[in-house]
Amino acid sequence: AKTMAIIATLLGAGAIVAGATTNSRGLAGAGMGVAAGGGEMAQRSILAYQRGEEITADRSAITYLNATGQSGMGMLKTFGRFQSALSLSGTQLDPYRISHPMPRERIANLEVLVKASPYVSQVDAPALQQRHDMMRIKIAAYMQGQAAVARLMRKNPTSLASRYGDAQQTYLYGNPGAALTKTAALIKEQPKNPYFQELRGDILMKANRPKDAADAYAKAASLDAARSGLLLVSLGQALMAVGTPDS
Repeated sequence: AKTMAIIATLLGAGAIVAGATTNSRGLAGAGMGVAAGGGEMAQRSILAYQRGEEITADRSAITYLNATGQSGMGMLKTFGRFQSALSLSGTQLDPYRISHPMPRERIANLEVLVKASPYVSQVDAPALQQRHDMMRIKIAAYMQGQAAVARLMRKNPTSLASRYGDAQQTYLYGNPGAALTKTAALIKEQPKNPYFQELRGDILMKANRPKDAADAYAKAASLDAARSGLLLVSLGQALMAVGTPDS
Protein backbone atom coordinates (compact mmCIF):
# COMPACT_ATOMS: atom_id res chain seq x y z
CA ALA A 1 0.00 0.00 0.00
CA LYS A 2 2.87 2.37 0.78
CA THR A 3 4.40 1.55 -2.60
CA MET A 4 1.10 2.35 -4.32
CA ALA A 5 0.93 5.73 -2.59
CA ILE A 6 4.52 6.54 -3.61
CA ILE A 7 3.90 5.54 -7.23
CA ALA A 8 0.74 7.64 -7.38
CA THR A 9 2.56 10.62 -5.92
CA LEU A 10 5.40 10.27 -8.45
CA LEU A 11 3.00 9.91 -11.38
CA GLY A 12 1.05 12.91 -10.18
CA ALA A 13 4.20 14.98 -9.75
CA GLY A 14 5.31 14.02 -13.25
CA ALA A 15 1.99 15.08 -14.72
CA ILE A 16 2.12 18.38 -12.85
CA VAL A 17 5.60 19.09 -14.19
CA ALA A 18 4.57 18.11 -17.72
CA GLY A 19 1.50 20.29 -17.49
CA ALA A 20 3.55 23.26 -16.34
CA THR A 21 6.11 22.71 -19.10
CA THR A 22 3.49 22.51 -21.83
CA ASN A 23 1.30 25.17 -20.25
CA SER A 24 -1.52 22.60 -20.00
CA ARG A 25 -3.73 23.39 -17.02
CA GLY A 26 -5.78 20.24 -17.58
CA LEU A 27 -2.75 17.97 -17.39
CA ALA A 28 -1.43 19.75 -14.32
CA GLY A 29 -4.83 19.47 -12.63
CA ALA A 30 -5.01 15.78 -13.46
CA GLY A 31 -1.57 15.32 -11.97
CA MET A 32 -2.66 16.96 -8.73
CA GLY A 33 -5.67 14.65 -8.61
CA VAL A 34 -3.53 11.54 -9.09
CA ALA A 35 -1.12 12.65 -6.36
CA ALA A 36 -3.92 13.44 -3.93
CA GLY A 37 -5.65 10.13 -4.65
CA GLY A 38 -2.58 8.02 -3.87
CA GLY A 39 -3.29 7.96 -0.16
CA GLU A 40 -6.89 6.97 -0.78
CA MET A 41 -5.79 4.10 -3.03
CA ALA A 42 -3.35 2.89 -0.41
CA GLN A 43 -5.95 3.05 2.35
CA ARG A 44 -8.48 1.09 0.31
CA SER A 45 -5.84 -1.53 -0.48
CA ILE A 46 -5.09 -2.00 3.24
CA LEU A 47 -8.79 -2.21 4.11
CA ALA A 48 -9.39 -4.80 1.37
CA TYR A 49 -6.55 -6.89 2.78
CA GLN A 50 -8.00 -6.62 6.30
CA ARG A 51 -11.44 -7.70 5.09
CA GLY A 52 -9.87 -10.72 3.42
CA GLU A 53 -8.11 -11.62 6.66
CA GLU A 54 -11.39 -11.37 8.58
CA ILE A 55 -13.12 -13.72 6.14
CA THR A 56 -10.25 -16.18 6.52
CA ALA A 57 -10.52 -15.90 10.31
CA ASP A 58 -14.26 -16.65 10.16
CA ARG A 59 -13.60 -19.78 8.10
CA SER A 60 -10.85 -20.84 10.48
CA ALA A 61 -13.24 -20.44 13.41
CA ILE A 62 -15.62 -22.95 11.83
CA THR A 63 -12.72 -25.34 11.25
CA TYR A 64 -11.74 -25.10 14.92
CA LEU A 65 -15.34 -25.54 16.09
CA ASN A 66 -15.66 -28.66 13.95
CA ALA A 67 -12.43 -29.98 15.45
CA THR A 68 -13.84 -29.55 18.97
CA GLY A 69 -17.28 -30.88 18.04
CA GLN A 70 -19.10 -27.58 18.54
CA SER A 71 -21.76 -25.74 16.57
CA GLY A 72 -21.10 -22.51 14.69
CA MET A 73 -24.70 -21.31 15.08
CA GLY A 74 -23.56 -18.88 17.76
CA MET A 75 -21.44 -17.06 15.19
CA LEU A 76 -24.39 -16.72 12.83
CA LYS A 77 -26.58 -15.37 15.64
CA THR A 78 -23.89 -12.88 16.64
CA PHE A 79 -23.50 -11.53 13.12
CA GLY A 80 -27.28 -11.48 12.83
CA ARG A 81 -27.44 -9.18 15.86
CA PHE A 82 -24.77 -6.97 14.30
CA GLN A 83 -26.82 -6.75 11.12
CA SER A 84 -30.01 -5.90 13.04
CA ALA A 85 -28.22 -3.19 15.04
CA LEU A 86 -26.77 -1.72 11.86
CA SER A 87 -30.17 -1.69 10.16
CA LEU A 88 -31.86 -0.06 13.15
CA SER A 89 -29.17 2.61 13.41
CA GLY A 90 -29.85 3.76 9.86
CA THR A 91 -26.12 4.17 9.32
CA GLN A 92 -24.98 3.93 5.72
CA LEU A 93 -21.53 2.38 5.44
CA ASP A 94 -19.28 2.29 2.41
CA PRO A 95 -18.28 -1.41 2.28
CA TYR A 96 -14.95 -0.43 0.70
CA ARG A 97 -13.98 1.91 3.54
CA ILE A 98 -14.32 -0.45 6.51
CA SER A 99 -11.88 -2.99 7.92
CA HIS A 100 -14.44 -5.80 8.40
CA PRO A 101 -16.87 -7.34 5.93
CA MET A 102 -20.49 -6.20 6.29
CA PRO A 103 -22.47 -8.47 8.67
CA ARG A 104 -24.76 -9.72 5.88
CA GLU A 105 -21.68 -10.67 3.84
CA ARG A 106 -20.20 -12.58 6.77
CA ILE A 107 -23.50 -14.37 7.33
CA ALA A 108 -23.69 -15.37 3.66
CA ASN A 109 -20.10 -16.66 3.73
CA LEU A 110 -20.59 -18.66 6.92
CA GLU A 111 -24.12 -19.99 6.59
CA VAL A 112 -23.25 -22.77 4.16
CA LEU A 113 -20.26 -23.89 6.25
CA VAL A 114 -22.19 -23.84 9.53
CA LYS A 115 -25.19 -25.74 8.19
CA ALA A 116 -22.95 -28.30 6.48
CA SER A 117 -21.22 -29.12 9.77
CA PRO A 118 -22.21 -32.40 11.45
CA TYR A 119 -22.26 -30.44 14.72
CA VAL A 120 -24.72 -27.74 13.62
CA SER A 121 -27.25 -28.81 16.29
CA GLN A 122 -24.69 -29.70 18.95
CA VAL A 123 -25.28 -28.11 22.36
CA ASP A 124 -22.28 -27.27 24.53
CA ALA A 125 -21.70 -29.29 27.69
CA PRO A 126 -23.13 -27.60 30.84
CA ALA A 127 -19.66 -27.06 32.34
CA LEU A 128 -18.39 -25.38 29.19
CA GLN A 129 -21.51 -23.21 28.95
CA GLN A 130 -21.11 -22.20 32.58
CA ARG A 131 -17.50 -21.19 32.03
CA HIS A 132 -18.54 -19.15 29.00
CA ASP A 133 -21.34 -17.45 30.94
CA MET A 134 -18.97 -16.54 33.75
CA MET A 135 -16.49 -15.07 31.29
CA ARG A 136 -19.21 -12.99 29.63
CA ILE A 137 -20.54 -11.59 32.88
CA LYS A 138 -17.06 -10.73 34.13
CA ILE A 139 -16.33 -8.78 30.93
CA ALA A 140 -19.71 -7.07 31.24
CA ALA A 141 -19.02 -6.03 34.83
CA TYR A 142 -15.65 -4.49 34.02
CA MET A 143 -16.31 -3.09 30.56
CA GLN A 144 -20.04 -2.46 30.10
CA GLY A 145 -21.48 -1.49 33.47
CA GLN A 146 -24.29 -2.56 35.74
CA ALA A 147 -27.04 -2.51 33.12
CA ALA A 148 -25.18 -5.07 30.99
CA VAL A 149 -24.66 -7.34 34.01
CA ALA A 150 -28.34 -7.05 34.91
CA ARG A 151 -29.32 -8.14 31.39
CA LEU A 152 -27.14 -11.23 31.62
CA MET A 153 -28.45 -12.09 35.10
CA ARG A 154 -32.10 -11.76 34.04
CA LYS A 155 -32.28 -15.17 32.37
CA ASN A 156 -31.19 -17.13 35.45
CA PRO A 157 -30.52 -14.88 38.46
CA THR A 158 -29.59 -17.76 40.78
CA SER A 159 -27.02 -19.40 38.49
CA LEU A 160 -23.37 -19.52 39.46
CA ALA A 161 -22.49 -17.08 36.69
CA SER A 162 -25.16 -14.61 37.87
CA ARG A 163 -23.95 -14.78 41.45
CA TYR A 164 -20.38 -14.28 40.22
CA GLY A 165 -21.55 -11.22 38.29
CA ASP A 166 -23.39 -9.94 41.34
CA ALA A 167 -20.23 -10.27 43.45
CA GLN A 168 -18.27 -8.44 40.75
CA GLN A 169 -20.83 -5.62 40.70
CA THR A 170 -20.82 -5.31 44.45
CA TYR A 171 -17.03 -5.07 44.45
CA LEU A 172 -16.90 -2.52 41.62
CA TYR A 173 -19.90 -0.38 42.54
CA GLY A 174 -20.82 -1.30 46.13
CA ASN A 175 -18.81 -2.06 49.23
CA PRO A 176 -15.93 -4.49 49.87
CA GLY A 177 -17.52 -6.10 52.92
CA ALA A 178 -20.63 -7.25 51.08
CA ALA A 179 -18.55 -8.31 48.08
CA LEU A 180 -16.32 -10.47 50.31
CA THR A 181 -19.38 -12.18 51.78
CA LYS A 182 -20.75 -12.99 48.33
CA THR A 183 -17.34 -14.19 47.13
CA ALA A 184 -16.91 -16.40 50.20
CA ALA A 185 -20.15 -18.16 49.26
CA LEU A 186 -18.84 -18.77 45.75
CA ILE A 187 -15.56 -20.15 47.10
CA LYS A 188 -17.47 -22.46 49.44
CA GLU A 189 -19.40 -23.81 46.45
CA GLN A 190 -16.31 -24.19 44.23
CA PRO A 191 -13.20 -24.11 46.43
CA LYS A 192 -10.90 -25.02 43.53
CA ASN A 193 -12.03 -22.25 41.21
CA PRO A 194 -9.02 -19.91 40.80
CA TYR A 195 -11.13 -17.00 39.58
CA PHE A 196 -13.16 -16.81 42.77
CA GLN A 197 -9.88 -16.52 44.66
CA GLU A 198 -8.79 -13.86 42.16
CA LEU A 199 -11.95 -11.87 42.87
CA ARG A 200 -11.29 -12.18 46.58
CA GLY A 201 -7.80 -10.81 46.01
CA ASP A 202 -9.18 -7.90 43.96
CA ILE A 203 -11.62 -6.98 46.72
CA LEU A 204 -8.95 -7.16 49.42
CA MET A 205 -6.62 -4.94 47.38
CA LYS A 206 -9.38 -2.36 47.05
CA ALA A 207 -9.94 -2.60 50.81
CA ASN A 208 -6.23 -1.79 51.34
CA ARG A 209 -5.42 -5.27 52.66
CA PRO A 210 -2.53 -6.23 50.36
CA LYS A 211 -1.17 -9.04 52.55
CA ASP A 212 -4.51 -10.87 52.56
CA ALA A 213 -4.86 -10.09 48.85
CA ALA A 214 -1.45 -11.65 48.17
CA ASP A 215 -2.57 -14.82 49.94
CA ALA A 216 -5.71 -14.94 47.79
CA TYR A 217 -3.78 -14.36 44.56
CA ALA A 218 -1.21 -17.00 45.55
CA LYS A 219 -4.06 -19.44 46.11
CA ALA A 220 -5.57 -18.51 42.75
CA ALA A 221 -2.26 -19.03 40.96
CA SER A 222 -1.77 -22.42 42.62
CA LEU A 223 -5.23 -23.55 41.48
CA ASP A 224 -4.84 -22.31 37.93
CA ALA A 225 -3.65 -25.17 35.73
CA ALA A 226 -3.06 -22.75 32.85
CA ARG A 227 -0.76 -20.56 34.98
CA SER A 228 -2.38 -17.34 33.81
CA GLY A 229 0.06 -14.48 33.60
CA LEU A 230 -2.58 -12.04 34.84
CA LEU A 231 -2.92 -13.89 38.14
CA LEU A 232 0.83 -13.79 38.62
CA VAL A 233 0.91 -10.07 37.83
CA SER A 234 -1.80 -9.45 40.44
CA LEU A 235 0.17 -11.49 42.96
CA GLY A 236 3.30 -9.48 42.20
CA GLN A 237 1.45 -6.18 42.63
CA ALA A 238 0.08 -7.30 46.00
CA LEU A 239 3.53 -8.37 47.18
CA MET A 240 4.95 -5.04 46.08
CA ALA A 241 2.26 -3.27 48.10
CA VAL A 242 3.16 -5.35 51.14
CA GLY A 243 6.84 -4.65 50.59
CA THR A 244 7.94 -8.23 49.99
CA PRO A 245 8.44 -8.49 46.20
CA ASP A 246 10.89 -11.40 46.59
CA SER A 247 8.37 -13.68 48.30
